[in-house]
Amino acid sequence: MRVMQGIGNLVLVVMAGASLVIMIAAYVVDIMVNGDLYWYGLHFDYGWFMPFKNVIGLVYVMAWVNIILALGFQVYRISINREDEAREPDER
Repeated sequence: MRVMQGIGNLVLVVMAGASLVIMIAAYVVDIMVNGDLYWYGLHFDYGWFMPFKNVIGLVYVMAWVNIILALGFQVYRISINREDEAREPDER
């Protein structure tokens, strides 16, 4: 049972870390589009900017939701484990 709990904890940490990496990557793409590409002739147009802004915003929102859910579930698992340990008599 302890092995499954360890794997569950690892999955939650990897999930939150992957969301953080995705947010950083989306930020870098946003900086490239709204900064560097103007040097190469990109012209601002609401036709491409609004869908781009919506997609980047959706990436940020979903990544934060993923991180918050992973942390919340981790806190829940820790509290359940502590309750279970408190109920069991010490068998040492």
